[in-house]
Amino acid sequence: MRLWTLAYRLVALAWAAFLTFGERDSSAYLRGSLGAGDVLPGLSDVDVAVVLGEDPRGAGVARLRARARWQRLRRAVPLTDLLLDFPLILEAEQLRDAAGSSALTHKRPIYYGPGFSEDRVRMLERPGLYGATSDWRLLSGRERRSPEPTPDEQERRIAAWLELVYWWQWVVPACVDPGPRTASLCAKLVAEPARIWLWFAHGEECGDRADVLRRAIARMPEEERGLRLALDLNESLAASPKAPVSQVLPLLVRLSARIADELVGQAAGAGITEVRLAGAELILPHGDERAPNPLPLCDWRALVRPGLPDESFALLRGDPGDPAALRAANEWHTFGLLPALRAGELMVFAGPRSRTELRALECPLTDPVSFALVDGRELAAFPDLAGWSAEDSARRAVAEHGAWLRAAPAPIPGLRPTDSAGGVLAMLLSAARAALFQESVAGGGTPELPLTVTEVARRLAERSEGAATAAEDALEDYRDFALLRRPPRRLTLDAMREVVQGLPAYAQIRSATVRACLL
Repeated sequence: MRLWTLAYRLVALAWAAFLTFGERDSSAYLRGSLGAGDVLPGLSDVDVAVVLGEDPRGAGVARLRARARWQRLRRAVPLTDLLLDFPLILEAEQLRDAAGSSALTHKRPIYYGPGFSEDRVRMLERPGLYGATSDWRLLSGRERRSPEPTPDEQERRIAAWLELVYWWQWVVPACVDPGPRTASLCAKLVAEPARIWLWFAHGEECGDRADVLRRAIARMPEEERGLRLALDLNESLAASPKAPVSQVLPLLVRLSARIADELVGQAAGAGITEVRLAGAELILPHGDERAPNPLPLCDWRALVRPGLPDESFALLRGDPGDPAALRAANEWHTFGLLPALRAGELMVFAGPRSRTELRALECPLTDPVSFALVDGRELAAFPDLAGWSAEDSARRAVAEHGAWLRAAPAPIPGLRPTDSAGGVLAMLLSAARAALFQESVAGGGTPELPLTVTEVARRLAERSEGAATAAEDALEDYRDFALLRRPPRRLTLDAMREVVQGLPAYAQIRSATVRACLL
């Protein structure tokens, strides 16, 4: 094993040297399995993070140069993806900015605008149980990490939940298309939730996965059989054992329920804000209506980092601990719709990782809207907790859409170039929803969340005659785009942009930006 670890380390050194070639004041770190001491010969990826000094020409220049170098290597030698994981490439200021925060609580936009960085987003969407850089080990250069601030209780809750959601993202793809690394994933799908629970419920910081599983057996004797299966599996991975997916998933569901219960228990003292859910008429992208009883999907991700509206989900029968049920649910996945399976107070969304990031697993605290809709309630109970509250959800949605509005508007990622105008119209409607939601949260009384673009257009139309004309045209053009792929008219886009930018939430952002420039 020492020889394998040394070989991996040499590959990592060469990989980091390639990424940082010619860069001033650069540092490189081992991370992931290599950083945590969980190397599996032939199965582990080489994970590195590089931290670069800022180029004299401005922020982002050095990072983009290193990223371009990596992409050239991937195109020239595609097989490198089998060994080299996507590297984290950050500039020093981005590393400082990401430490001690998360995507849910960050004070500034992270998804749109000139400061966008894929790798800063990756760190903020997975802030880590023990800290954002706790598994980093210095490979070369000087130490660039600063001590991270001690997280408060809510930041700990968010970090634990986002870590659990991260592992659930891999479940459905492994059920649909198992591969040579599925056995290793099975061990992780037990060990990592157990690690989360030990840290979150008992304050125990564990070492490698074997240490986690042994501690978990002592803490959860009633789950010893499944935990010991994972421990034996973890120790036999070099022999390429069969992946026991059907045995692991029920335990994963039970461990996830433990974590959710602990989350609810710790948050019991927080109040709630009831939000009225308005509008149910869906415009399904591509006109796909084959799923049974689709409901609006209006979770945190749909509000803050939207896909093409109206996003939707359908609750199907089946046990999320059953691989066959997850495979069957995945068959219902379409461009705009996500299938879901429920187990008590857990909801699992089935689909590719691109659609389930930040939402592969939900509970009523993290997605009050979906649970309210499934239960037939008109009010969603948002917890008064940082990151998950109605106020914070609205604030983050407005901040991101405001950054998008200020930048040269781009369509939703993943759309074809011919769809770009339709993507811009979709983002304008989503920006209007964010502003209307924030306005209602700040206005006193019961806040209201427009769930669909039809409801957004109706609410805009109530504001003025000019807004009514723009909103009606926008809804008509968007319906044609979503169902028929007919691009919206230029006049519609211009009129809708003017209405959205005039909404109080974005007018305030614009005024604040102007004042900052003058100072």
